[in-house]
Amino acid sequence: MEKPKIIADSMLGRLVRYLRLSGYDVLYMRCSDEEILGTAERLSRVLITRDKELFEKAINKGIKAIYVKSQEIDDQIAELINKGFKFNKTPAEARCPICNSDVEPIEKEKVKGRVPERVYNYIDEFWICKKCGKIYWHGGHWKSIKETIENAERKAVGSYG
Repeated sequence: MEKPKIIADSMLGRLVRYLRLSGYDVLYMRCSDEEILGTAERLSRVLITRDKELFEKAINKGIKAIYVKSQEIDDQIAELINKGFKFNKTPAEARCPICNSDVEPIEKEKVKGRVPERVYNYIDEFWICKKCGKIYWHGGHWKSIKETIENAERKAVGSYG
């Protein structure tokens, strides 16, 4: 199944990062409900929101929408897992969590001087955003991401839905 293209409102900034890190194309919009709904409709994107009123407006306009109930990131991820979303625990298929562009592998030698020296000395695999040039690697922050996703997976089993 192809991953849906998503639009998310300003209440879901952390969730947007996790979705992008898992390869989802996510527009993150901090604007009026009408602008969000218009963009979702025009671009055929699934709206994800914590705003019940925005969710209901979307449904009434025939826009695919998901209402996320929780404020906690692992619970939000669990809700989406129960709706069929898949979350990655490595950066291999990630999109840039900052600008939403594709990320691709880059040779270690090309990041010398662009990442901290200790990172360069201990890490062998790097990825770079095709648009903004930010460099990513599988470091300690990925341990935290992996733990959050694993916690969400445990919660997802029969918790929501």
